[in-house]
Amino acid sequence: MKRILFLVCLIVAVAGCSQQKDIDLNTYDGKGLEFVHFASSSDSWLVGADDESFVYDVVVACTYKHDTDMTYNVKVGEGTTGVEGKDFKLSKKSVTIKAGDYVAEIPVEVLYETVGEGFVLELNLEVAPELINPTYGNTSIITVNTDKVTIDWDWLAGPWSGIDYGYYSEEYEGDYYPMEITKVSETECAIKNIWGTGSSLKGIVDFEQRTITIPGYQFAYDYSSEGYGELYFVWCDKETLEPDEDSTRPVVATMSPAGIVIDCYDFLMVGGDYDGYTYAGGICTTMKK
Repeated sequence: MKRILFLVCLIVAVAGCSQQKDIDLNTYDGKGLEFVHFASSSDSWLVGADDESFVYDVVVACTYKHDTDMTYNVKVGEGTTGVEGKDFKLSKKSVTIKAGDYVAEIPVEVLYETVGEGFVLELNLEVAPELINPTYGNTSIITVNTDKVTIDWDWLAGPWSGIDYGYYSEEYEGDYYPMEITKVSETECAIKNIWGTGSSLKGIVDFEQRTITIPGYQFAYDYSSEGYGELYFVWCDKETLEPDEDSTRPVVATMSPAGIVIDCYDFLMVGGDYDGYTYAGGICTTMKK
């Protein structure tokens, strides 16, 4: 179990009445504006595979010390996509800033054993309107990411959706189209319907490294009947977008809980009227479940 305490940098907003005449805010003994807010309005947490759970301290801060303890309620907001008690736990639904202090913490436990691919936790600080900092607000949005997903044949084999990205255009081209990955052997798979051509490419699977290594210069599609020739899948240099026609250099696809990304590749026409021509330069394919 890890415990992470976020460092707090308090920014005290000092302004006169003339500067705040459009906002009806109380002042603290005439010394400036008084606010209570989360120290961070947004954050990102990563749940690692080596821990059963994480406990994070979400910091609440005030701009002035008080002579007595000040308690504020905290609730889970509507933007939360995780399930309380399953993905996370709040041990308390209030926070007390002790007399003479500026900050206090709300412990939030993220449960690794039950958490899915990730979720969003929204916390709302219930304070009087005049105490809400117009800069910070009273909401903290926390994105929780996890590598809990086991990447194995059960995860890999089956239907996928693919979309293609052109490095030359920096835009996704078209819509998602159906793809499928089948198990050929314990270490080899076939990726079907690459770029929507209906053909398959074979790759070497390494679950430990989370990669699929696709040998270069594989036959992809036969356009001979249309006078073009055969389409081959080849490695493409990211800088020049030029195919390496004679190289057996592989294309590497990376697997993650978010899906599969096939690194920069190209289609090269071999034979026919367009022998040696690049069919599509600098393509990256992103696949999702």
